[in-house]
Amino acid sequence: MTDFYLSENFTFFELTATSERELLDFNRAEGINFIIPLSVLCEEILEKVYKMYGVKPAVTSAFRCKILNDKLRGSADSQHLKGEAADFVLPGISCAEVFEKIKNSGLAYGQLILEKAGGKRWVHISLGVPYRPAEKCGQNLIL
Repeated sequence: MTDFYLSENFTFFELTATSERELLDFNRAEGINFIIPLSVLCEEILEKVYKMYGVKPAVTSAFRCKILNDKLRGSADSQHLKGEAADFVLPGISCAEVFEKIKNSGLAYGQLILEKAGGKRWVHISLGVPYRPAEKCGQNLIL
């Protein structure tokens, strides 16, 4: 499979990458079925975060096939399963600062979560309407 751009600055391989090497090819083969939401995620969320800071978000997790999501103990109804969510960090900028700035920016999103596990911290963001019910959009959580 050859990589390609989903938006000006983000590629399919970036949004389907995983550190679980044995699942990488399978995850990408499944991810090809979610090009539309992945492209919207890049255009409507990740590119806008990039413009806010002038620093490209380093995506640590976006699309996850069910096997990968289960292995990572992700939620059974995670938007990652449909290519509608991304976890990322901004090099050189604290995740807490990024969370607060996005929360107060007016950017439309489904969920914005400041997450921490195993000593690592990242920001989770997902698509809002029509990918997520309106009453569940704009949620902000710190875990």
